[in-house]
Amino acid sequence: MLISDDIDGEEEVDFVALVESPAIQRNFLAFSQQFVEPSPNESKEDFLPRCIEYVINEGKESEQAVAICSSLWDQKFKAEKKIVFAVQDEEQKIVSGPLMIADLPIYRRDEEGEYYVMFTKDQIKKIVQRFFKKGYQAKVNIEHGKPAEGVYMFESYIIDRERGVNPPKGFEDVANGSWFGSFKVENEGLWQKVKDGTFKGFSVEGLFKYEKTSEVMTKEEEIMSQIFKILGQIEQ
Repeated sequence: MLISDDIDGEEEVDFVALVESPAIQRNFLAFSQQFVEPSPNESKEDFLPRCIEYVINEGKESEQAVAICSSLWDQKFKAEKKIVFAVQDEEQKIVSGPLMIADLPIYRRDEEGEYYVMFTKDQIKKIVQRFFKKGYQAKVNIEHGKPAEGVYMFESYIIDRERGVNPPKGFEDVANGSWFGSFKVENEGLWQKVKDGTFKGFSVEGLFKYEKTSEVMTKEEEIMSQIFKILGQIEQ
């Protein structure tokens, strides 16, 4: 991502959303819904046929469709284990969790093609500084839409093991530079939805500029890249 060094720059996270499908996977930083992805509580047995049919209807061969959909399921399953939040104090109505995970490749498919986007620890640091300088702690909404009244951030920290700022239990593997936060939920109706699992995590949203990179891909990314390359050759 292209994020200027100027703390007053335009690139920013301006809202945090309470979402049913925890996303570090929406357009901009609230990455938009992927062309097809698992629905909440959907099993792999239900998702794969639905996904494969969709991909085949887009012109892909059956074998390639199976490979793409299997990879999407694996990515979604791994991501959801990482990014869900947790009720920290039921009596005080406090919920905590990750807002941005540093160096996490996020699959995207849109009019520009298929690719991954990622935020580094330095980029996240700039984003967090601007977020607080502009006083956005109470800018919370529901599913990137209606404002969430009575919800605000009161705690925020960026993982930095050298400074002794360690990730909470269950997130030991996240990279330095990942952003975590805690929110007070004074809205009783929203708190009930947090407790019953309607909202499972945070999704931040903002406006950013993309920057192409040639950094080395992970093994999973290489596999996906090879799949897309083969599909491209078939289409041609």
